[in-house]
Amino acid sequence: MRRTFKEGDKIHSVYFKKELEPHIQPSGQKKRKGLFVCRCGNEFETTVDNVRREHSTSCGCEAKRLTSIAKTTHGDSRSSLYARWAGIKARCYDKNSNSYERYGARGVTMCDEWKDSYEAFRDWSIDNMFSKELDIDKDYLSDKLGISPAIYSPETCMWMSKSNNNSAVHSLSGSSSKYVGVSLGGRNRDHWIAKISKDGVEHYIGYFKTENEAAIAVNEKMDELGSFHIRNKVEVKIFS
Repeated sequence: MRRTFKEGDKIHSVYFKKELEPHIQPSGQKKRKGLFVCRCGNEFETTVDNVRREHSTSCGCEAKRLTSIAKTTHGDSRSSLYARWAGIKARCYDKNSNSYERYGARGVTMCDEWKDSYEAFRDWSIDNMFSKELDIDKDYLSDKLGISPAIYSPETCMWMSKSNNNSAVHSLSGSSSKYVGVSLGGRNRDHWIAKISKDGVEHYIGYFKTENEAAIAVNEKMDELGSFHIRNKVEVKIFS
């Protein structure tokens, strides 16, 4: 049953003022639209559904306040790296973000260290070879470590090129090995194949008797290519 709001009704943190002409979506569906009053006193327009679901919780004043604070604390507010950090935080926590439904609504979060401090994220990124051409990958290490739901943190993320990002995930999901770039091969599946992709080009390394030998070979090829894949943590057996 459709609920009728009157002027002054509080819906979460904002106040309803009056009903407006409905918003018509590309599909032709009509959405109720209203004029609302923010807690700061400014008026703004949005759909009633956005306010009821808390997708719209202010006129935008809170985001401006946080941006202002950021500008006075670290001076990086116009940098590419700051934009990445703000983008990650928005898709995890800002219900007004276009990406929220695919991230925050599905339980994706940021660790407290990064969520509360851009400087911590910046320092980690610099230490982990950040450049403007790279993307941050949260899924690869999260999946490998069995962490669910995914979280953006120093323990689960890495910077990598888009092509390596895609191939790393493919290698993990399609391989019968615990190592990146390693899979079982041969007619009887009795040896290990090592190969790695960089910038859309697949580099075949060779066949190996053991999984560890193949993983070491993949690491060496990564170093040769300058690949941004995470290096395999190979188990070293010591014989006495």
